[in-house]
Amino acid sequence: MQENSNEVILTLILSTALIVLLGIVIVFALLIQHKRRFLHKQQLAEIKSQYEKTILQTELKILEDTYKSISQNLHDNVGSNISTAMLLLYKE
Repeated sequence: MQENSNEVILTLILSTALIVLLGIVIVFALLIQHKRRFLHKQQLAEIKSQYEKTILQTELKILEDTYKSISQNLHDNVGSNISTAMLLLYKE
């Protein structure tokens, strides 16, 4: 009877230890998953920020090129108009 009681107690202790160990493993797995998810969100935010920065730089470059083209066209047109006006004035 004493041996049966000792076996039951030993079985209960081992079962409890295994359940606690399993709980610890589950907690660690959840922590690792949470950390990975956090790092993934952080990387995603960094990629999004870099993408937006690239878009803004591209928009600025397009605006600069457009303004440069417009100013060059205006300069050429004004120069052409002045030259035409001078030719017309000197002909008279």
